[in-house]
Amino acid sequence: MERLPVSEAQWIKENTKPWIIEDLKKNGSTVQHVVPGFYQSYAKLFHPFEINFEQTDKLEPNPDYGTPIPIHLTRTNDGDFIATEIKEDGSTLDLYEEYKKRVERRAQMKLVYTSWQSVALKYGLHFHEEINQSSFSARFREIGWPRNLLFPREGYLVRPLLLQLLLLLKEHTPGNEVYIYQLVPNSIMKEGRIDDLVKCSLEEVTEYFPKDFIGYMYAANRSWMVYTDTDLYFTLVGGSKALIETVINSSLEVLPCLPTTRIDHDSDHINKRIDR
Repeated sequence: MERLPVSEAQWIKENTKPWIIEDLKKNGSTVQHVVPGFYQSYAKLFHPFEINFEQTDKLEPNPDYGTPIPIHLTRTNDGDFIATEIKEDGSTLDLYEEYKKRVERRAQMKLVYTSWQSVALKYGLHFHEEINQSSFSARFREIGWPRNLLFPREGYLVRPLLLQLLLLLKEHTPGNEVYIYQLVPNSIMKEGRIDDLVKCSLEEVTEYFPKDFIGYMYAANRSWMVYTDTDLYFTLVGGSKALIETVINSSLEVLPCLPTTRIDHDSDHINKRIDR
């Protein structure tokens, strides 16, 4: 594993669509804003929903959904930030510590992966390449929230799916060499580095990521790219037509898409038009 100057990953920014506010307001953010637009084909790999077998699928209201949370940021003596939620009684809640507790509780649940398509079918949504988590949130605000359903992991491709994807990429990776590019906020902060670029073998990818994947990974000859970030519930793949067909025809939940396919939270206009 070889660490390189992050400037060597500048080619990604040079080959992606610029972030222009007026354009984003009109057309939203798209695949080509984060993955170069010169690949033959593209796909979205959906991070799975999870079912908690200790709960039923009973629908319940969630009146607190969408309620703004007052957050207070303070800087420590070490230069770090602490984010706290201010409760109605004036007390504070450390949001990072609360997040860790939620992760620990989730790890103790009896969970099994389930697909976006199956959840969409069950709750009356159309599964397509621009569906997103907001589609489900909007639906559940209408009918109630299933007690047993946990939303996909935001911002990370879970390790079991990463391992499957690496096997699929292997036959399309000349020399078995890849690059991993981490940039804040899409980073696991490896060894204290906020940004990072390493060259390694496909096998070493799982050493770099002890748990789940985030950021960029691409073939040494730039023939394919994989990307996810903190705002996404899916992972984007760009590459040859043969590679994308391999990924689509695998056991992973994948849909083909285009460089112009939207990836923002307001992308799903199909389900908005469905008359229920």
